[in-house]
Amino acid sequence: MSDLIHIPFHGGDVLATTVDDKPYILLRPVVERLGLSYAAQTVKLKGKSWACVAEIETQVPGDVQKRRHKVVDVRTLLMLLAGISENKVAESVRPLLIAYQADVADAIEAYFASKRPPSSEVVPLSGIEYAKRLLDAEIRAEAGQQFKRAIEAGDGLSLRSFHKKYFSAVKEHHFFDHLYRRGYLINQLGKGSRRDDGSYRDGSQHRHPGHLGKPWIYLHTTVDRTGARRDNSRVRPGDVELSFRDRLAKEGLVANEHSTGLHAIEGGAL
Repeated sequence: MSDLIHIPFHGGDVLATTVDDKPYILLRPVVERLGLSYAAQTVKLKGKSWACVAEIETQVPGDVQKRRHKVVDVRTLLMLLAGISENKVAESVRPLLIAYQADVADAIEAYFASKRPPSSEVVPLSGIEYAKRLLDAEIRAEAGQQFKRAIEAGDGLSLRSFHKKYFSAVKEHHFFDHLYRRGYLINQLGKGSRRDDGSYRDGSQHRHPGHLGKPWIYLHTTVDRTGARRDNSRVRPGDVELSFRDRLAKEGLVANEHSTGLHAIEGGAL
């Protein structure tokens, strides 16, 4: 009987196990949480050259006995999820489908990475190598200070600019969905007044800072040429911008290469 691993994910758990030291995911709980037919999804996997499917015997929460369950590796799960259209699921679970498609692999990787024991191997450095690393650290520290000074000189980035600067590998709608789900932004999409064509405007507070987002995001007010006041959400500049970037990266958003870690080198640590 395989022991199950519970990985917290958007108000529920991804049930996982290991096969040959690789993470495998129980397929049925994922499919049924999305309101889809388990039988139909397993049929999709038959005959697929990329599908990596195994069976284990285990007892899932809520069941009264052990049963055989299909498990798939992370790549197979992502391939299956990628083929599910948002229009094929109930509107109430579309945000969850998007979260699975965008974030579940990162959540699984982060969980298993946190369980790996740290390496105990210590490799001594030669004097030349130590000097090279010291110089490199000093250069990186100075670059970090210059980077911070450039940030602090402005009013802060718009959220779109912040996304392009630090998370351009993440699709924009996935980026904003993450901010809505986490409570950083208020989501009032289509919650405003009705237009003449029957559609609805966004609510007056759409994309304003949410309760959890206010430490990082603020409303920047400008006045246009007609004298109308415009409020737009911006990321607070300086250390706050960098800490927000690092926080989102820890939550699973894939940061641009070389855009993280500037915070850590301020103290000159090697």
